[in-house]
Amino acid sequence: MQGGCRRRRAAVATAVLVARLGPTLLLAGLGVLGASACDTGTHYSLRDTDEGAYRTSCWQGRCRESLTSPMGARPSPSCAASERAGFALAGAYVVSVCHACFDGAGRVARYDLSRCRAVSCQHPTDCPPWHRGHAVECREGLCVEKETAANGPRLDRQSAAALCMAGAGSTSQERFVLGEDRLAFARAACDAQGRCAQPAGCRQAPR
Repeated sequence: MQGGCRRRRAAVATAVLVARLGPTLLLAGLGVLGASACDTGTHYSLRDTDEGAYRTSCWQGRCRESLTSPMGARPSPSCAASERAGFALAGAYVVSVCHACFDGAGRVARYDLSRCRAVSCQHPTDCPPWHRGHAVECREGLCVEKETAANGPRLDRQSAAALCMAGAGSTSQERFVLGEDRLAFARAACDAQGRCAQPAGCRQAPR
């Protein structure tokens, strides 16, 4: 697919360069365009707290929201006919991955909170370099945004759910871990606007 993109770009580039630069500068111009054509950024491998494996690409301070994985995404309830199932990079402060439904424009239409997991790490290179425009670091085994509020981490529904669902398994739909409704713990930590505190009874976000 990328090769086809480069061929189409090269054909257009040739016509434009001949018209604007003339034959003398044609080879130099094509070399510059060839190096940048269809640039997809740097690829990163990620793992979550339940050993789920993913790939993303990052470029100019941003990482792709849609991830690839050898696992199949199975958000519950199932996606609508006009949507596709996939994995989404999500979460505020704590970098997380959720099973999600994407609309026709490639935007997340819905997250399955019971299948959100925090991205785990042992080294800084285990984390994506950026998340939501913030630099990311590895802290206490989790990938987190370096910028923190003075009163502690600011979480959202996805990151709170990811902390509470750690240990439920990479493919499990089971909300109950050791007899406790972990998703209820996550919801109890969030207000109506989706701002969440540290969820009680769950793994805590690093400070």
